[in-house]
Amino acid sequence: MNSCCCHHTSEAKTARAQRLFAVAGWLVPSALLAVMPKCPVCVMGYVGLATGMGISLSTASLLRTTLIVLCIVSLGTLLGKQLVPRVIFLRSIYLNAGRTT
Repeated sequence: MNSCCCHHTSEAKTARAQRLFAVAGWLVPSALLAVMPKCPVCVMGYVGLATGMGISLSTASLLRTTLIVLCIVSLGTLLGKQLVPRVIFLRSIYLNAGRTT
């Protein structure tokens, strides 16, 4: 009898890729917040080094603020995805505990 396990390896690769994307979803915004420069002048320097183009102070300030907001929203969304199923589960346990059968 010839047994093939090709479908098992593809499912394992898919699960591994999903876990990798989940970790990257937390890691990227967290790392951006950790290395975010504190002042707009530093943002101007980093943009200049990365692209070779200069930007104004007001643009650097707006870019910094936008990146911070996007990182916080991204982390909040990920946190919500983790907490909502747990809250719903705990709520159902709490509501069912009051009932007597």
